[in-house]
Amino acid sequence: MRFVFDISPKMAADGRPLRAVSDYFQFQSPYGGVSASKKDQTPTVKTKNGKTVTGFATVARHLSQAGNVPCDLNMEEQAAVDQWLEYHVTQVVHCDQGQHCAQVLQELNSYLSDKVYFVTHHPTVADIIIYHGLYDVFMKLAYQEKEKYIHLSRWFDNIQQDERIRQSLQVLPFSRTSLYS
Repeated sequence: MRFVFDISPKMAADGRPLRAVSDYFQFQSPYGGVSASKKDQTPTVKTKNGKTVTGFATVARHLSQAGNVPCDLNMEEQAAVDQWLEYHVTQVVHCDQGQHCAQVLQELNSYLSDKVYFVTHHPTVADIIIYHGLYDVFMKLAYQEKEKYIHLSRWFDNIQQDERIRQSLQVLPFSRTSLYS
């Protein structure tokens, strides 16, 4: 059974990243898909044993670990992924074009100054979630603004080249002049 998303428009911001994680890790469940609590729109999903997992970061982690694509991480790497999932929930989701967004972009840019991916030497659920969380922000940035965040822009452009991560999203330009089309 293909994974189904039963989310409201209010949860759409969380829905796209969770859908991307589900598709990337080829998660399938006979128990239905991600739904949102009626009270506060918190994402929930049922596990194979019928228990319910609740919360954005917890659901994202479950989708990546219970999928058909292995994500072998040691305890330290998993802890780092968990931190980035929480960072998404507390910072990236609230990123708009204001001062808070500039601070988030600067923090991420500094962190990625000597890294290709957020946690390991390959994409993890943290990269997928943050990419989808920042997509709308990067879509609105001018070239000059993207250049201010050179490391984050390099990471973003690298991540978007993987069709399994990007999915149906458009590739965003990072160069003012296209040499090849």
